[in-house]
Amino acid sequence: MALQSSGAISISQIQAELGGTYSLRALSAAAGFSTPDAMSEFYSYSASTTVYINAYIPNYVGCYQNYTFAATATNASATSSIPVNTTLTVSIGWNGDLGGYFSGYLFITAGSSCGSTGTSSGATNCAGEYVSIVNWSISPQSSGNQSYVSNIDFYGTAPC
Repeated sequence: MALQSSGAISISQIQAELGGTYSLRALSAAAGFSTPDAMSEFYSYSASTTVYINAYIPNYVGCYQNYTFAATATNASATSSIPVNTTLTVSIGWNGDLGGYFSGYLFITAGSSCGSTGTSSGATNCAGEYVSIVNWSISPQSSGNQSYVSNIDFYGTAPC
């Protein structure tokens, strides 16, 4: 939760936002502020981080082949990996254009930024199917100062 944008701010409020017991210099450094230090630097400050969970799902499946589902955790700009605070469960349901369906789940373990699992396409049409609908979710939605958000469905090679 972000600190207030005006009025009195106490060291204990800043410590609660950043965690731990620190001096004003240590708190300012942890927040990325340079010297000289001032309490006013913390107006509207929030230590929370948005982590995008990106799913990697095959666009096409054929008969009796195995495929890999994967999910990665990236920073708010979705340009670099970021480890998650807790083990996330990513549930995926894949629907093909010819009526095929299969589902599964994978984990991104705490301290990691990528998780994958292989699955069989036995429930698809042997002529092959293209993705029609993908349903996926992540749980939990937040942990500590991280909020987990479903980002973009990617089709192609799994990154892990």
